[in-house]
Amino acid sequence: MKISGIGRTGSMQAAKHTKRTKRAGAKGKDAVRVAEAEALREKIRAVLAEMPEVRIERIEALRDAIAEGRYEVPAREVARKIVLNALAEAPW
Repeated sequence: MKISGIGRTGSMQAAKHTKRTKRAGAKGKDAVRVAEAEALREKIRAVLAEMPEVRIERIEALRDAIAEGRYEVPAREVARKIVLNALAEAPW
């Protein structure tokens, strides 16, 4: 009679059960990650749909004007926007 052999078999069965449980848990986590990724993609699509269209021509013209030193910043308009932004953030 080998009592030590029975203990090993029991340990091996327990180890196999643990491996199966871990694998099943990992599959569940993968499914959650896929669902989260799909939800994130949907949110991104919604945000992109609401964004205004980019006008490449306008961007290129501004970039060229800045590079050539022709772009002038309207100081009064910048100051106005700074004040409006500061007032909007203040909890009055």
